[in-house]
Amino acid sequence: MSLIQTILEKILPFLFKAAKREYDKLPQAEKDALQQGSGIFDIINTEVDKTPAEIRALIIAKYPTLDEAKMEAGLFEVAHTFNLLVEANNFDDLITKLKAFLASQQGAKWAAVVQSMANIAAIIFAPEGTIFAKVGMIMEYVYQHFIKK
Repeated sequence: MSLIQTILEKILPFLFKAAKREYDKLPQAEKDALQQGSGIFDIINTEVDKTPAEIRALIIAKYPTLDEAKMEAGLFEVAHTFNLLVEANNFDDLITKLKAFLASQQGAKWAAVVQSMANIAAIIFAPEGTIFAKVGMIMEYVYQHFIKK
């Protein structure tokens, strides 16, 4: 076991405890945004055999309080951030391109891309004035404890 791996194994539990404390202090709207951002990309990543319509239905079923228009706008913004050429107002094309892009990523790059996409979505879904650094710090905790379990 490398020195870095040993250090990380000792530090990560402390970091997750700190992230949990910060998460617990958040207003419910920010907690929802974090779970929605992370959860939507988990659905897109894990349901690769599903059609865009099925993915939309899964997202809506899992996050019924998330406004569909806001969800679509957020996902389009994520696609544009990653320079994905998506047909305007075409949710099927959006999901197809996001799935293809994510499938083209490998290893640590894939993990960084997914986390970045989830962070962007969470910021878009969060109330005005949410601090980005707070989202980034807590997102891994949210994914590990609410999405992945």
